[in-house]
Amino acid sequence: LETVRTKKTRKALVVVDMINDHLTPGRILEVPRARDIVPALAARIVRARSEGTPVVYVLDRHDPDDADLEDWGEHAVEGSEGAEVWPPLAPEEGDRIVTKPSYSSFFASNLEAVLEELAVDTIELTGCSTETQLLATATDAGCCGAGRSLR
Repeated sequence: LETVRTKKTRKALVVVDMINDHLTPGRILEVPRARDIVPALAARIVRARSEGTPVVYVLDRHDPDDADLEDWGEHAVEGSEGAEVWPPLAPEEGDRIVTKPSYSSFFASNLEAVLEELAVDTIELTGCSTETQLLATATDAGCCGAGRSLR
C-alpha cells in the first residue's frame, strides 16, 4: 500500500495599490471602480486575519524626482497622504507592507522575500487596476515568483 502525501498550501492575501491616490475622487490616477470593492475587500481582510492568513499590502511608491511622475503625473509620492492605504482597508499590526515602483508587485520590491519569510506558496490577489498592476503581478507570480499558485 502506497501512501500519497498532499502538500499543504499556505496562502497570503495580497492587496495591491488600494491607496488614497487611486481611490480619492478627482485625483489624477483615480480608479473609481476600485471604491466599489472596498466593502467586500474589507470583509475579506478581516476573514483572512481571523483565519491566520497573512495579509500583504503592496503599494505604489515614488521618490519625488522619479521620472515616472512626468509621464503619469504626481501620485503615490513617498511620505505623502496619497501613497497611504485607503483608510477603511488600513493595515493592522502583523500585516506586511511592500512598496513597488512599477506595475508588477514583484518588480524592484521585496515581495518575494516577504512571501518566502511567511512560507507562502499561494497568493490570493486583489486590489485595483486589474488590467495593469494585477495582471503584471499575476504574470510575474507564475513565472518569476517561484511559480506561486494564484487564487
